[in-house]
Amino acid sequence: MIHTGSRRLISWSIADHLRTELVSDALTAAIRSRRPE
Repeated sequence: MIHTGSRRLISWSIADHLRTELVSDALTAAIRSRRPE
């Protein structure tokens, strides 16, 4: 995932499929990297 404001890579995920879990995992990682719990 690329941050649209800064154009920096904020998260990525890789797998041999394109299921919803792949997108969900990448989005969760991006949120956690920008706002740690």
